[in-house]
Amino acid sequence: MLVDVLLVRADVAGWTHRPLWLAGARITGSLDLAAARLIRPLQLEDCSIEQLVNLTDVEAMTIGLTGCHVPRIEASGLTVRGDLVLSAGFTATDGVDLHGGTVGGKLNCDGGNFSKPQGISLNCGSVVVKESMWTEKATFVGEMYLLDAHINGQLVCNGATFTNWGGDALTADGLVVEGAMFCAKGFAARGAVRLPIAHIGGGLYCSGGTFTNPQGRAIYAADLTVDGPMSCRDGFEAVGAVVLTGAHIGGGLKLHKAKLKNPGGTALDAAGLVVEGSMFCRDGFEAVGTVELTGARIGGNLNFCASTLVNSGSVGPNPQARSDGSAPPGALQLVGATIGGDLNCTGATLSDIQHGALNARRVVIRGDMICAGAFAATGEVNLVHARVSGDLDCSGASFTNACGTALDLVQAEIGKDVVMRPTQLVGDLDLRFARTGGWYDSATTWPSAKALHLHGFTYRAIDAIPQIDVKDRLDWIARDAEGFMPQPYAQLATVYRGEGNEGKARQVQIRGQWRRRLARSDKSNGSGRRWVSSLWSDWVVRPLRVVWSALLWITVGYGYRPWLILGPIGALYFFGWWWFDRAFGDRKLVQVKDLDTGVTFSGARYTADLLIPGASLGERARFAALPEIAWWTTGYTLAGWALAAMLIAGLTGVFRRL
Repeated sequence: MLVDVLLVRADVAGWTHRPLWLAGARITGSLDLAAARLIRPLQLEDCSIEQLVNLTDVEAMTIGLTGCHVPRIEASGLTVRGDLVLSAGFTATDGVDLHGGTVGGKLNCDGGNFSKPQGISLNCGSVVVKESMWTEKATFVGEMYLLDAHINGQLVCNGATFTNWGGDALTADGLVVEGAMFCAKGFAARGAVRLPIAHIGGGLYCSGGTFTNPQGRAIYAADLTVDGPMSCRDGFEAVGAVVLTGAHIGGGLKLHKAKLKNPGGTALDAAGLVVEGSMFCRDGFEAVGTVELTGARIGGNLNFCASTLVNSGSVGPNPQARSDGSAPPGALQLVGATIGGDLNCTGATLSDIQHGALNARRVVIRGDMICAGAFAATGEVNLVHARVSGDLDCSGASFTNACGTALDLVQAEIGKDVVMRPTQLVGDLDLRFARTGGWYDSATTWPSAKALHLHGFTYRAIDAIPQIDVKDRLDWIARDAEGFMPQPYAQLATVYRGEGNEGKARQVQIRGQWRRRLARSDKSNGSGRRWVSSLWSDWVVRPLRVVWSALLWITVGYGYRPWLILGPIGALYFFGWWWFDRAFGDRKLVQVKDLDTGVTFSGARYTADLLIPGASLGERARFAALPEIAWWTTGYTLAGWALAAMLIAGLTGVFRRL
């Protein structure tokens, strides 16, 4: 046809214009230029081409099909030294294939309409674009394909619509964009958006975009690399899982006011995510489903201020279920995460009674972790093995897990202070082997009895608001679910002593000794012999141990207050003074016959002679007790030896080590 001739031959008679420019034309035949080398730019505007356009392996200067209507374009291997324009109302009803092509300028699809239901509407697989690619306000019905494409400039998809229900709406595995990528301002994908192993040299901006793929993956971007920031804020909405496993974000990850919805599944799967800057999930951020950051590393702050995280565990099919059939645990998982700045969950709401609300096992945070303000968690908050360089602030928060552990800090390390002043704490608080700089709590929100675990918990300072006395703090320790454990008492006494509160430290140590001596034997062993031994210990030996412990407490304070024994000694001494004076008056104490009649009796000297072990004041030799009170003298002698032994043991600390 004439168009073919004009594009490939330079010797057409009467031809004076270099480009071939047609507007409003109707081409009824096919436009077959396969393997041709076009010597003139091709510019068609608002033309109607009724048959296939074949540009396979064509070499061209520029091609513009602005506003044109075609059934299909076959252009694999196409090489265009300038721009390729398929914009401003361009319509392809059976798809466009640009696979393996090269565009030396811009690939402009702004406002274009590409359709191939159940197929590929625009195939740009392995295409190379030397400048930018634009698809603003374009419409794609069927899969848009950018597998292994390379774009030296930007990829702009703002306002574009990609529709491929039940399949992949945008496939960009291995895509390389040297500049930024924009899927914002009205961008809509109905089907999965795939970006695994893609590399974005600038930022990835999805603010205001909508990604919808119910019961599947709304965004699949495993091992994505973004050298700049990634912004999915201010109206960003994803229905279906957002997968960023192993992704690397060179700047910050911003999810302000974003909404992620995948009920019963994973809303955000970012296991192994690396964010060099801060990650913000705040100011109205909502996630329905698990937010998982297993093994993630955040170089700045992780901020959940004023956000809502809910994982209701609703019944029904779960496409994100594990291979063993179990549901993903928790509303938020941070297992093994590393956070360089603050983790701020102020105002957040997490809910998952069965699986836990927040799973942050092995999280590493170089700043603060803030779960304050209106933060609310229904289900377990798990910070086992967490490492927080700054503070853990839970003031004003709400922790509820009536069927188990509300907050689990087993072996967690908090570099600075823990502010544990929630408005509500229902469930266990597990602090076993946790370490922190300071522990600041409030007695009004202490867990109930047997709901606190303190063994191995260490801290350098402790306080409460409002202020509490040492008796209240001892009640806090007594709530330990494991019963008596010596370490919590030793730890509290060490802190009090370090603060110069020696009196409080002694109170704690004495209470610890008392509880140790009253602790019952363990009957958990099913052995009959062990059970009988426990029964003997608890019902026969224990009453004697109680009496002995009470005596040690009264006399020497278990060695921490040995001066207390002066009270019993004084009481016995003065009582004996009175008693033996009375006994002498009643002639129950008589003078020895060969004694000088000038010697007078003194109850004070006589009592002292009995009470002081090894003393030889001579009073017992001068005055003899009649049989009816002889047992008094014997009792005083034995009491003197016992009190002396207790005094010596108290001064040497024997009872502290028992």
